[in-house]
Amino acid sequence: MSTAKPRRPFTAETGDAPPLVEEDTVLDEQQQEDVVQTLTDENQQSNSQWIQILKIFMLCGLLVNVVGLVLIIQASAEHREPILFTGEPIPVAPAFALLSVVLTGICYNITGNPRPLPYFAKITHEHLTFVSLAAPALSFFLARHRSQTLWWFSETALIGVCTTAYGMIVGSEGEQGPEGLNKLKYEYKGA
Repeated sequence: MSTAKPRRPFTAETGDAPPLVEEDTVLDEQQQEDVVQTLTDENQQSNSQWIQILKIFMLCGLLVNVVGLVLIIQASAEHREPILFTGEPIPVAPAFALLSVVLTGICYNITGNPRPLPYFAKITHEHLTFVSLAAPALSFFLARHRSQTLWWFSETALIGVCTTAYGMIVGSEGEQGPEGLNKLKYEYKGA
Protein backbone atom coordinates (compact mmCIF):
# COMPACT_ATOMS: atom_id res chain seq x y z
CA MET A 1 0.00 0.00 0.00
CA SER A 2 1.53 3.28 -1.07
CA THR A 3 0.89 6.61 0.53
CA ALA A 4 0.54 9.71 -1.59
CA LYS A 5 2.17 12.91 -0.50
CA PRO A 6 1.42 16.31 -1.95
CA ARG A 7 4.23 17.74 -4.03
CA ARG A 8 6.03 20.72 -2.51
CA PRO A 9 7.90 23.06 -4.80
CA PHE A 10 11.48 23.95 -3.92
CA THR A 11 12.00 27.39 -2.41
CA ALA A 12 15.39 28.73 -1.49
CA GLU A 13 15.75 30.55 1.81
CA THR A 14 17.03 34.06 1.24
CA GLY A 15 17.34 34.94 4.90
CA ASP A 16 15.01 37.91 4.47
CA ALA A 17 11.70 36.19 5.04
CA PRO A 18 10.89 33.43 7.48
CA PRO A 19 10.52 30.00 5.92
CA LEU A 20 7.09 29.21 4.56
CA VAL A 21 4.89 26.96 6.61
CA GLU A 22 3.33 24.14 4.72
CA GLU A 23 -0.34 25.09 4.38
CA ASP A 24 -1.63 22.05 2.59
CA THR A 25 -1.17 19.60 5.45
CA VAL A 26 -3.39 16.58 5.12
CA LEU A 27 -5.21 15.49 8.27
CA ASP A 28 -6.37 11.96 8.87
CA GLU A 29 -9.88 11.23 10.17
CA GLN A 30 -8.89 11.31 13.84
CA GLN A 31 -7.06 14.63 13.47
CA GLN A 32 -10.09 16.11 11.70
CA GLU A 33 -12.33 14.83 14.49
CA ASP A 34 -10.02 16.43 17.08
CA VAL A 35 -10.07 19.78 15.24
CA VAL A 36 -13.89 19.72 15.04
CA GLN A 37 -14.17 18.82 18.73
CA THR A 38 -11.71 21.54 19.75
CA LEU A 39 -13.53 24.21 17.72
CA THR A 40 -16.90 23.10 19.09
CA ASP A 41 -15.66 23.19 22.70
CA GLU A 42 -14.05 26.62 22.26
CA ASN A 43 -17.25 27.99 20.70
CA GLN A 44 -19.45 26.59 23.47
CA GLN A 45 -17.17 28.04 26.14
CA SER A 46 -17.15 31.44 24.45
CA ASN A 47 -20.95 31.35 24.04
CA SER A 48 -21.49 30.51 27.70
CA GLN A 49 -19.24 33.42 28.75
CA TRP A 50 -21.18 35.86 26.55
CA ILE A 51 -24.50 34.54 27.84
CA GLN A 52 -23.33 35.12 31.42
CA ILE A 53 -22.39 38.71 30.53
CA LEU A 54 -25.81 39.12 28.91
CA LYS A 55 -27.51 37.80 32.05
CA ILE A 56 -25.59 40.30 34.21
CA PHE A 57 -26.78 43.06 31.87
CA MET A 58 -30.37 41.83 32.28
CA LEU A 59 -30.01 41.72 36.08
CA CYS A 60 -28.91 45.37 36.02
CA GLY A 61 -31.97 46.16 33.89
CA LEU A 62 -34.16 44.22 36.31
CA LEU A 63 -32.76 46.24 39.22
CA VAL A 64 -33.54 49.50 37.39
CA ASN A 65 -37.07 48.26 36.66
CA VAL A 66 -37.66 47.32 40.30
CA VAL A 67 -36.49 50.77 41.46
CA GLY A 68 -38.77 52.32 38.82
CA LEU A 69 -41.69 50.20 40.02
CA VAL A 70 -41.17 51.34 43.64
CA LEU A 71 -40.90 55.00 42.64
CA ILE A 72 -44.02 54.83 40.45
CA ILE A 73 -46.05 53.09 43.17
CA GLN A 74 -44.94 55.69 45.74
CA ALA A 75 -45.80 58.57 43.39
CA SER A 76 -49.19 57.03 42.57
CA ALA A 77 -50.00 56.60 46.26
CA GLU A 78 -49.10 60.23 46.97
CA HIS A 79 -50.84 61.52 43.78
CA ARG A 80 -47.74 63.29 42.50
CA GLU A 81 -45.39 63.13 39.50
CA PRO A 82 -42.80 60.35 39.65
CA ILE A 83 -39.23 61.62 39.74
CA LEU A 84 -38.40 59.32 36.81
CA PHE A 85 -40.05 61.48 34.18
CA THR A 86 -41.90 64.73 33.60
CA GLY A 87 -45.68 64.93 33.51
CA GLU A 88 -48.61 62.85 34.57
CA PRO A 89 -47.97 59.11 34.25
CA ILE A 90 -49.87 56.98 31.78
CA PRO A 91 -52.98 55.19 33.06
CA VAL A 92 -52.20 52.10 35.17
CA ALA A 93 -48.51 53.04 35.27
CA PRO A 94 -47.80 50.71 38.25
CA ALA A 95 -49.20 47.78 36.26
CA PHE A 96 -46.93 48.62 33.30
CA ALA A 97 -43.97 48.99 35.67
CA LEU A 98 -44.74 45.56 37.14
CA LEU A 99 -45.07 44.19 33.58
CA SER A 100 -41.57 45.53 32.83
CA VAL A 101 -40.16 43.67 35.84
CA VAL A 102 -41.95 40.46 34.81
CA LEU A 103 -40.82 40.73 31.17
CA THR A 104 -37.20 41.23 32.23
CA GLY A 105 -37.47 38.19 34.53
CA ILE A 106 -38.90 36.06 31.72
CA CYS A 107 -36.19 37.29 29.34
CA TYR A 108 -33.57 36.33 31.91
CA ASN A 109 -35.13 32.89 32.31
CA ILE A 110 -35.26 32.04 28.60
CA THR A 111 -31.82 33.43 27.70
CA GLY A 112 -29.27 30.68 27.57
CA ASN A 113 -31.22 28.46 29.90
CA PRO A 114 -31.27 24.91 28.53
CA ARG A 115 -34.45 24.17 30.50
CA PRO A 116 -36.50 27.32 31.08
CA LEU A 117 -39.51 27.10 33.36
CA PRO A 118 -42.17 25.02 31.56
CA TYR A 119 -44.71 27.80 31.09
CA PHE A 120 -42.02 30.05 29.57
CA ALA A 121 -40.66 27.42 27.17
CA LYS A 122 -42.72 28.60 24.18
CA ILE A 123 -42.14 32.32 24.77
CA THR A 124 -39.53 33.86 22.51
CA HIS A 125 -37.57 37.07 22.80
CA GLU A 126 -39.62 38.47 19.92
CA HIS A 127 -42.86 37.92 21.90
CA LEU A 128 -41.37 39.82 24.85
CA THR A 129 -40.28 42.69 22.61
CA PHE A 130 -43.77 42.97 21.15
CA VAL A 131 -45.48 42.96 24.57
CA SER A 132 -43.02 45.52 25.96
CA LEU A 133 -44.08 47.99 23.25
CA ALA A 134 -47.51 48.49 24.89
CA ALA A 135 -46.42 51.08 27.48
CA PRO A 136 -44.29 53.29 25.20
CA ALA A 137 -46.98 53.17 22.51
CA LEU A 138 -49.64 54.26 25.02
CA SER A 139 -47.38 57.06 26.27
CA PHE A 140 -46.73 58.20 22.70
CA PHE A 141 -50.39 58.15 21.64
CA LEU A 142 -51.47 59.98 24.80
CA ALA A 143 -48.87 62.66 23.95
CA ARG A 144 -47.03 62.36 27.26
CA HIS A 145 -43.70 64.07 27.73
CA ARG A 146 -40.90 62.42 25.77
CA SER A 147 -39.00 61.61 28.99
CA GLN A 148 -41.91 59.35 29.97
CA THR A 149 -42.08 57.73 26.54
CA LEU A 150 -38.33 57.10 26.67
CA TRP A 151 -38.62 55.64 30.17
CA TRP A 152 -41.24 53.14 29.03
CA PHE A 153 -39.29 52.42 25.86
CA SER A 154 -36.18 51.51 27.89
CA GLU A 155 -37.70 48.09 28.66
CA THR A 156 -38.24 47.46 24.95
CA ALA A 157 -34.66 48.55 24.28
CA LEU A 158 -33.34 46.22 27.00
CA ILE A 159 -35.23 43.25 25.59
CA GLY A 160 -34.27 44.24 22.03
CA VAL A 161 -30.58 44.36 22.92
CA CYS A 162 -30.88 40.98 24.66
CA THR A 163 -32.74 39.50 21.68
CA THR A 164 -30.12 40.74 19.23
CA ALA A 165 -27.16 39.68 21.36
CA TYR A 166 -28.65 36.26 22.10
CA GLY A 167 -29.36 35.77 18.38
CA MET A 168 -25.75 36.62 17.56
CA ILE A 169 -24.42 34.30 20.25
CA VAL A 170 -26.58 31.39 19.16
CA GLY A 171 -25.95 32.25 15.50
CA SER A 172 -22.20 31.94 16.03
CA GLU A 173 -22.69 28.20 16.15
CA GLY A 174 -23.52 28.30 12.47
CA GLU A 175 -26.67 27.19 10.76
CA GLN A 176 -26.10 23.55 11.56
CA GLY A 177 -23.99 23.88 14.71
CA PRO A 178 -21.21 21.31 15.13
CA GLU A 179 -22.78 19.19 12.38
CA GLY A 180 -21.81 21.93 9.91
CA LEU A 181 -18.16 21.41 10.82
CA ASN A 182 -18.51 17.69 10.25
CA LYS A 183 -19.52 18.41 6.64
CA LEU A 184 -16.11 20.00 6.09
CA LYS A 185 -14.33 16.72 6.71
CA TYR A 186 -12.75 15.12 3.71
CA GLU A 187 -11.35 11.79 2.72
CA TYR A 188 -7.89 11.78 1.32
CA LYS A 189 -6.61 8.64 -0.27
CA GLY A 190 -3.38 7.74 1.41
CA ALA A 191 -3.91 9.82 4.52
